[in-house]
Amino acid sequence: MSGSPGIPRGEAARLSLLTLAAFAGMVFAFHVRLHGGIARSEVRAQSVVTGAAARFVEPSGRANGARPPVTFAERWSAPAPSSPDPPVRWVALGAKAPAEPAGAADVFPPPGLRGEVDEHGVTLRWLHDDRNPREGVTYEVYRWRDNEGVRSLEGETAGLERLDPDVCPSIRYFYCVVTVLRSQVEGVEVRRSRRSEPVVVAVGDRYRLELLGVEEGRARLRATALGGRTFETSASSGDTIRTDAGAPTGFVLEEVGSTPREEDVELRFPVFRPDGSREVEDGRPVFRTRTVVRSVSYPSVRFRDACGVVRTATAGSPAAPR
Repeated sequence: MSGSPGIPRGEAARLSLLTLAAFAGMVFAFHVRLHGGIARSEVRAQSVVTGAAARFVEPSGRANGARPPVTFAERWSAPAPSSPDPPVRWVALGAKAPAEPAGAADVFPPPGLRGEVDEHGVTLRWLHDDRNPREGVTYEVYRWRDNEGVRSLEGETAGLERLDPDVCPSIRYFYCVVTVLRSQVEGVEVRRSRRSEPVVVAVGDRYRLELLGVEEGRARLRATALGGRTFETSASSGDTIRTDAGAPTGFVLEEVGSTPREEDVELRFPVFRPDGSREVEDGRPVFRTRTVVRSVSYPSVRFRDACGVVRTATAGSPAAPR
């Protein structure tokens, strides 16, 4: 090798050696850093795979078991899947916090709400939504009617039906149900659903009352329940009219009295002979009849339903003369 013009031969050789040494040092440092990073990645991968809680979680959030070890070739050849940013919700002061997964905190209203009218009132029935838990779930029933605000029926129920006994005839009622989730430990309310789809129930007369008579101020009544069942009962003024089983009918007896009516009454008078003996014809006494107008008294009662509507019932036969 000949020296460059102006550079002594010994100086040129020394510069070449320094350049080769610097290049070798750079290669060695790169080699050390590369193998050190690979070793650390291998240790981390091995600790995740062998850890007791190591689980592979799909993007859906469902664990599918332990993920198999990833080889060196796979790690460097397979591109890393893109991971979008998690959904966020805005909170105070502009900070962001991860949102709950869709439906994770939802409580769903019961489906299939229906109402049936019987002699006891309106019986509401619904179904359990399988998306709700089985434990710690109760239901609250709401009722309203035309031109009336919504109110909750007293208390909650863990069952799938509820009776509303305080209903009035000739009224349309609307009902809906809310699912309430309570803590199984403290029993306090945790979350509640929105209202279910409402159902409308038209209530007719649950009982038809007929006055049979009055004895010593106590009315004897025949009641025909919705569905055709008939029974007899009795009540005094101020009493709740009850069924034969002792259940309230929704009526309160307010007054026991009588109702006068103007009726044509046929009177019969015996016929006498001039000597004062009875006129007899074909062996039977003879009577003369005459029709007159008289005021006839019939037993009657006045009673009111749960909505304050007053009704009356009058016996079919006159009251016994006193």
